[in-house]
Amino acid sequence: MRRALVVAGVLVIVASGCTKEQPGESTDARAPERRVGVIGRTESLFGVDVVVTDLTSFTQSPGSVPRLVLSIRSENRSGRDQQNPDVQLRCKESPEGGSWFSGSTWEPNGLLADGIVNEGQVIVGFPSKPENPRYVVPTCTTARVQVLATDSDTGRRIALEYAVGADVVDAAVRAPVGPGLPLPDRQI
Repeated sequence: MRRALVVAGVLVIVASGCTKEQPGESTDARAPERRVGVIGRTESLFGVDVVVTDLTSFTQSPGSVPRLVLSIRSENRSGRDQQNPDVQLRCKESPEGGSWFSGSTWEPNGLLADGIVNEGQVIVGFPSKPENPRYVVPTCTTARVQVLATDSDTGRRIALEYAVGADVVDAAVRAPVGPGLPLPDRQI
């Protein structure tokens, strides 16, 4: 009887040891290489040169979503057609990134043919609340705009992260509601 209990105890210890994962470094192939973005500095992202020239607050959407506007330029020097990087506003309050808005003149993830330059502005909103995605977070601490490029051949990703000052976030929260975008053609 005693021998059976010892054998059973050893089996329990061995079995429990087999089911636990050892802590270690993440092997998540989807995790991007993170780089600190600097306003005005050109970065090469898989053959696409990207430079952010300005980052400021913007009017709120007609649905009262606080927004920022990012001035950006991309140039495809890769020798093949590519896509513009994705752009999101990341905040401590939400695991999701805020999306870009219609009316932007530079399109995240838009086709960028070889040798083409694309320059314009991207309007990005605050991300959704984790507990209720119908609403956005009321403020954005540890704010950063993430410019995320993906290599279509390897799946490797690079995330340029531009810190957003608390003053810019506060200005976006206090900004008035703006018109719907894109604006209609002017009638003469």
